[in-house]
Amino acid sequence: MARDDSNQAAATDAPVRAGPAIDVQQVWYEIHRGPAWKSMALVAVDGGPPPATLAQSFGVLATEEKLRRILVVNASTQQSRATTVKAPEAERLWQDLARGGCTAVTPIDDHVDYLQLSRYDQSHAARLLVTAPQALAELTRGAPGYDGVIFAIDSLLVHPGATQLARAVERVVLCIRLGSTSLAAARQVTEVIGAEKIVGSIALRPGA
Repeated sequence: MARDDSNQAAATDAPVRAGPAIDVQQVWYEIHRGPAWKSMALVAVDGGPPPATLAQSFGVLATEEKLRRILVVNASTQQSRATTVKAPEAERLWQDLARGGCTAVTPIDDHVDYLQLSRYDQSHAARLLVTAPQALAELTRGAPGYDGVIFAIDSLLVHPGATQLARAVERVVLCIRLGSTSLAAARQVTEVIGAEKIVGSIALRPGA
């Protein structure tokens, strides 16, 4: 299991544009040594914020050779502020992303885009979360869309709406917060997702 004790910054609404830290790179390479993947989820074990910053760093590392396009999705539907962004139909949004014609994403660099579900009202964001598993195959079909997608997911113990998405992706990495995440909680999340899906775990500093 991979482990990272770094002082990783807390996830924010804004996409990360700086290069990933050395320790994050080491964790990524350890996890990435397995078979090729098209979909991955980073799942917070406890009730803290989803690991969106780490997911963005992984997206940048996944495109190092500039041969892939990656979509990073902050799949939290919990809104920290009011939003007035009008959401399209969920199925249409995923289709637009697959066709490379979606204006809802924010570029992190030329090969990585970022989408935050909580930019929409909670009912639309929840619908996007529910329909995401069915959209995976089309979404990761390659040009003009994406070659891979990485989701940052809330704790399934607190927000179970993302359970089907966590089960649908090819790989799952558990994100454990030092000093707050219990072994019992990690075991519960593992049971909910299925141990065969989980390829590693990452320890984050408190508050990350």
